[in-house]
Amino acid sequence: MRTPIRTRRPFAAALLAGVIAAAAITSTAGASAADAPSGALQQGVAALSDWLRASGAGELTMSGSPTATARADGELVRLPGLAWRTPGSVIGFGDVEIVRTDVAGGLWRLTGALPARMTVDAPGQPTTVVSALRSAFDLVIDPRTGAVSRSAVEAGDISVAMEPVARLSIAKATVASDLRPGGGGRMELTSSYRIDDLIVTSAPAAQGVPAEELFRVKSIASEASLGGVDWPRLVELQALLATAPDQAAAAADPALARRAEALATVPDAVADGAAFRFDLQDARLSAAAGGPGGIGRLGFRFGFSGLSGDAVSATVGYWHDGLAFAGALPVDGNVVPDSVALEVSVEKLPGRDLFRLLESGDRAGPDLLALLQRTGATARIDRARVAVGDTGAELTGSVAASPTAPDGAVGQFALTVVNLDRIVAALGGLAGDELAALQLAAALGQRTQGVDGKVTHHWGFVRDGDGRSLLNGNDVSALFAQGLASLEAGPPDAPAPTADPTADPTAPPAAGGLSAALIAERLEELGLGASVADDGAGTQTVTAALKDALDGQTLTVELYDCGPDGPCGSGMMYLGVEPERQVPLAAVNDWNSAARWVRAYREQNGALWLELDIAGEVLGAGQVDALIGHFLAAAERFVTELAEAQ
Repeated sequence: MRTPIRTRRPFAAALLAGVIAAAAITSTAGASAADAPSGALQQGVAALSDWLRASGAGELTMSGSPTATARADGELVRLPGLAWRTPGSVIGFGDVEIVRTDVAGGLWRLTGALPARMTVDAPGQPTTVVSALRSAFDLVIDPRTGAVSRSAVEAGDISVAMEPVARLSIAKATVASDLRPGGGGRMELTSSYRIDDLIVTSAPAAQGVPAEELFRVKSIASEASLGGVDWPRLVELQALLATAPDQAAAAADPALARRAEALATVPDAVADGAAFRFDLQDARLSAAAGGPGGIGRLGFRFGFSGLSGDAVSATVGYWHDGLAFAGALPVDGNVVPDSVALEVSVEKLPGRDLFRLLESGDRAGPDLLALLQRTGATARIDRARVAVGDTGAELTGSVAASPTAPDGAVGQFALTVVNLDRIVAALGGLAGDELAALQLAAALGQRTQGVDGKVTHHWGFVRDGDGRSLLNGNDVSALFAQGLASLEAGPPDAPAPTADPTADPTAPPAAGGLSAALIAERLEELGLGASVADDGAGTQTVTAALKDALDGQTLTVELYDCGPDGPCGSGMMYLGVEPERQVPLAAVNDWNSAARWVRAYREQNGALWLELDIAGEVLGAGQVDALIGHFLAAAERFVTELAEAQ
């Protein structure tokens, strides 16, 4: 069994910790070499440690006293044995050197290189060693406040040894931040990082044994921003929190809590908005780590603005493309979306008035609707797209609060579905109860078929200011009202069951769920004679002779953990084939890479087996029919490809 990789601290944090720590230390130190022996640098370390403790981030320590030596181009600051002790780990940087020079506005510029070797220690875990063959950093700080107004850090040829678990390499990593003036006398803060060509390999099992690749990714990137920041208030808020010995003490001090809340919210929010974005490109998981699998692109973002004004907007998005996974999945891999995109947003939310209303708690419902109608608050689905092979769907639309509309809102939505019939077939038994609704929806949609055979259904829905509901330009107000009434009324009461006069009143009720009787019933419904055997120890077996393309083959279903009168916990459906000539393992592996859900195995004697796991949650005839149909269709392809492989 492979030892799982445990990430104890984000790599970017370890990469930057030495730089940020050193910058903050020197920002509180004196500017001349004569200050070094006086303890100003030690005082700076203590001040920074107080701030880190208040933030729950640990403290800084050094193996000796820091020193500052005057140079022609500024000052060389040495920090011996620098370490960052967090609640869960200790990051050691060794000796750190920084060159400080004066720049315009009374600011300092700090330059240097990251330590060539850093270590990360955690209780009960082996030491992680981080090394970088090349690196450089460049920061600009305000020595009066400790604020870092600009930072740029780059490192290359990075290796991380997590013995005996794994090793990690990174071709290049960059981190940057910027603080610049914004509108209205406020500030804008941005930060970003990027990691290129990250590769994770297993630790060698023995001397001379090559490492095995587990995971690789082309790039990982992130961007974050904080807009409309009242910088003096934020600095005062940070200083206030740093006065408490820890976060618990800050929360327990009423006066401190009130002051912190006032700084954050009075007369308005300390920041007007924020945004965050994450992107991952071309990630691949090897078979040794549970794959093969991968994804071409994955990302998400969120953001909001206008907290200090009268019109708040927000957006959230997620997307992935090129998802492929050949390992065992708990669901049919054929219905796992290889492409998904979702972008939703809201705008024209009444910021300050909305916050006051939510805090009051009085008449929040009616007053909230009136407030949203007054500003015309709008929610949008900018994009909702899903694709599974040659099938897919896309939805866009918006709903806006309206003071004149009968329902208090107007909206419009557009839905397009490609190859709807194939989607229904892929869902199998899961769509049994909803099949009639899907058929009705298909009838109401606009259907077109391309020269390539692709069938597209389109629905355009509008709820206008007069309260009318239009579907593809047709007035469906009555149908829409009927549907709303049905939703409000709830499901109809189920009729009372009719007693079977021939049933034994002393017999226990029939148990639902997965059982041999259910499997046999569905096989017989398909025209396949089935026989059932029970070993009396919780295992039930169903066998059936197959026909047509699978004539001469036997389907076997074994069910496990079966109660005497109850359902079974799980099961397996399988079929064995004895080819005339041995099939190459490469052909079997190719099958497993493409088929995913239904697995193939070759025994030493050349016999081939096709297997499908059955979850105990399979409850109804529709689900069982879907499983049998999927397996038999795969078995026919398997036998055909098997003949070709010989």
